[in-house]
Amino acid sequence: MNEPRKPTKREFLKWRSPVRGKKNPQSMDNPLWQWCIRNPESSAYEVGQNFDGPDSFSNGPCWCFDRLGRATVNLPDGRIVHVGGEHEDHYDPDFYIYNDVVVVDDAEVQIFGYPESVFPPTDFHTATLVGSNIILIGNLGYPDDRILGTTQVLKLDTETWQISKMETSGEAPGWIHRHEASWRRQENAIVVSGGLRYGDQILENFNDYKLCLESLIWTQLTDRKWSRWIFEREDGEANSLWDIRNSSTMSDMGVDFDDQIEKTLSDAGLPPDLYSEMATSWSDEQKAQIKKLYSSPFSDDLALEDEEEYGRYRLNVDGTTVRFDEDTYSVTVTVEGQLSAEASDAILTNLQNRLSAVEGVPYTIAKIDETN
Repeated sequence: MNEPRKPTKREFLKWRSPVRGKKNPQSMDNPLWQWCIRNPESSAYEVGQNFDGPDSFSNGPCWCFDRLGRATVNLPDGRIVHVGGEHEDHYDPDFYIYNDVVVVDDAEVQIFGYPESVFPPTDFHTATLVGSNIILIGNLGYPDDRILGTTQVLKLDTETWQISKMETSGEAPGWIHRHEASWRRQENAIVVSGGLRYGDQILENFNDYKLCLESLIWTQLTDRKWSRWIFEREDGEANSLWDIRNSSTMSDMGVDFDDQIEKTLSDAGLPPDLYSEMATSWSDEQKAQIKKLYSSPFSDDLALEDEEEYGRYRLNVDGTTVRFDEDTYSVTVTVEGQLSAEASDAILTNLQNRLSAVEGVPYTIAKIDETN
């Protein structure tokens, strides 16, 4: 891969800010962006620091190629196509959702921009190569751009690099992101599965959907009768499950968790009592209970922690998987199949009692409406 020269300070100042294209497509090659693409590990903050640039709080986000939710496709001729993606989260001054296409090979980098009306800012989508076209499905996007009940589907022509909207109909998966897509060559269709759907709230997508590329009609392939409930502290505060669990682990290792946290804060130049002001001292009973938090009410079985998905635990109940997803403000329980009402009630009541006992705070239960 050819290493481009480092841009000058003047070139950095000219190109530091992201801009949208005005044509479909518009070539937006420039020394700074090409340098960033060849150095993709550099965050926007690091790019600015590298050129002693102005701060993003006062001057808006800095362009970079360090992105989440970017889709990548390998073309048969060896070129790599990168589409969209976001940098950082909404609270960061460098947060930005891109709507560009970057084509990379050993010899050159091409950057194409587009008007938002043609290619909205797009992240956590899929990109599927079908012939000479890349089919882009899904998007999280900015909150004001999300359209309840619709699915964004775009076509990227790899010969002209033009993007066009594909008008679809049928049983679409809705405003979906973080999903998977696969092309069924014999059916000339793309199947979408997994991911998250945006509605009144962001929910996990349980079902599979197929888009016929000839008719552009969506078909729902599965109808999984899964159920889910959400558990939250009655006072609306963030839970302390992570802290208690880590305190329990530290105790097993002979380390005082609270002292370790305060030392870390002190070493970082922060008030050493900051942690103790925000947390309570976890009792031995709480530490013991956290280990049995996700357990069966019918046996001594404990849920197994997912090795790949942090905060996820699975429990087998009569051949049906019950999944527990732990977040900062909630615990979501998903029954991946059918259980009797009595079994479901026992599992939910058991968890509610254990959560309340572990934290010493009442917990509420709400069934999630699957129609959202």
